[in-house]
Amino acid sequence: MLSQIDFKERFAKEIANAPQRAFNMYKELIDAHFSSRYDDSLTFQLEKDQILSILFVQNDRGADRQDENMDELVRMLGTDIPYCNFTIAISPIRSHSADFAETYQDVLDLVKQRRLGEDVQVIGEWVPQPSLMIPAPSEEQELAANLQAGCDDVTVPLVHQLLDQLARAGALAHQFQDFARDVVNRTIKILYAQNISFTTFADGGSPYEQLKGCYTLEQYKAFFEKFLSRSAEAVRAKKSETDIITKFVMEYVEARFGEDLSLDAIAGKLGITGPYLSTYFKEKTGTNLSDYILTVRINKASQMLRDTDLLIQEIASLVGYYTVASFNRVFKRYTGLTPSEFRRSHNR
Repeated sequence: MLSQIDFKERFAKEIANAPQRAFNMYKELIDAHFSSRYDDSLTFQLEKDQILSILFVQNDRGADRQDENMDELVRMLGTDIPYCNFTIAISPIRSHSADFAETYQDVLDLVKQRRLGEDVQVIGEWVPQPSLMIPAPSEEQELAANLQAGCDDVTVPLVHQLLDQLARAGALAHQFQDFARDVVNRTIKILYAQNISFTTFADGGSPYEQLKGCYTLEQYKAFFEKFLSRSAEAVRAKKSETDIITKFVMEYVEARFGEDLSLDAIAGKLGITGPYLSTYFKEKTGTNLSDYILTVRINKASQMLRDTDLLIQEIASLVGYYTVASFNRVFKRYTGLTPSEFRRSHNR
């Protein structure tokens, strides 16, 4: 049996004992619990957060009592849930000592099967890990474009939606961690590409350390609401410091998103060449001008689809597309949904 103990932030705040002292206490508790029930049982620490117990079951009756003994241990550990999460992996009963290495690998694999939750989880059966394609390529593109643009009114709901998809797919706890770390990585890379120091808004400490304290879907959503809002605020603040050319382009696109926004048309307003404007805008913002225009148009179209009863062909025209077919194609590539599907999904 392998017990993994994860200390929560509340432990560090409220309990003076160092984690290692508390860990030793749990090891002794588990050892005492099983020593009184299984002859010659062994319990010892492996990693800094793992305790291994080897139980020798003498007969069928001992095997039958295993669930009862485990329930008692879960009740004891459950009183400390505000301070720790416990994951207990139980291997099948083996008959030969030669099977020890395989049995140990079994519990190492089982402990990774933990689900979201603040509780004691007992895992005795391995189930296939869900195969996930989250985010989809179109969602990756939408996320990247809006991270670059500082649009947290898009990035926060999008990441919340992706977290909900993970939950519906039955993702394991470590898959939530992997996804969350990936989003943080993408965000920080975009910030650095725009010459924004991450430390300017990371007053809550390392986001990677904060993620370690996320155990529920609600906690992940709360983390990203704050993290993505702060990063978007930093992007917008950076953009507000930009030069007159970049400021003009952003305001022009925002005000005239339904008009001709070709590179040459915008450059002509500034009296410069299209290639120069393209290179300049990319250097100053870290975003291609065409991607920025697309992001603004799709965001405006999404807002109209959610908040108005305008026909799709009317919305297409309002955001600068001459045919519904081209609008549908671009909208689906960007969001993963057709305009009709997007409207239905937000009118349930």
